[in-house]
Amino acid sequence: MPALDPSPAAEAPRQRAVFVCQQDGVPVFTDRPCGSAAGQRALTLDAPAPPGAAPSTAPPRPRASTRPRLQPEGQAGTARAADTRCATLRRQLDELDQRMRDGYSSRDAARLWNRWRDLKGRLRAERC
Repeated sequence: MPALDPSPAAEAPRQRAVFVCQQDGVPVFTDRPCGSAAGQRALTLDAPAPPGAAPSTAPPRPRASTRPRLQPEGQAGTARAADTRCATLRRQLDELDQRMRDGYSSRDAARLWNRWRDLKGRLRAERC
């Protein structure tokens, strides 16, 4: 069986003419002209994946190199403040976990568990 040789022409995007017609006020896209009032557009198709390639949900690589967006000074400070809040919440949760591991009375149980639930909720809300 001969080996398949991918040619550069097969990898290049293909172009196809698409005609836009109006039918009862609704735009209809077709590959054939539908009259003198038809508008023509070009449709660019990317080359299909090679045979046997596994489908992927990963986003395609950008066609050009990209740089991260520069954040204004105010937004950079907001990110640092969020990191500080997250660190404080994690520290409080660690201290509470240690207190609960050390043991507590039945009288303190409801207060400690409510505090633990509140801290977990705040961590989730802050997306830490």
